[in-house]
Amino acid sequence: MRESGTVKSSGARGGDMAEEDTITVRCPLCHNEHRYELRVRRTTIMGLTFFGGRPEVETKRHYDQAVLCPVTNERFVIPITLTDTPSTRIDEVTIDLSEDEDDADD
Repeated sequence: MRESGTVKSSGARGGDMAEEDTITVRCPLCHNEHRYELRVRRTTIMGLTFFGGRPEVETKRHYDQAVLCPVTNERFVIPITLTDTPSTRIDEVTIDLSEDEDDADD
């Protein structure tokens, strides 16, 4: 079973870029480790990139992502902290059960 959670925010459009990572989380429900694919889509806001040669101030953004435990089939929350800057705004955060975890269920 494939489950996902998505957080979207709106922002000025420029160019899009995406980051992908695999995270491993110890499940509070079954106490096993599960792998999830984390994807972050960012929007580059033109005109703010390297504006004035000053370094950008990074901001930490916190998200609570609900995911599915593949063992118990119940949801739990993963807290995620990402870095945002004025010129590369977080537009969407998606987390899915890793394909490897899907295969382990069969």
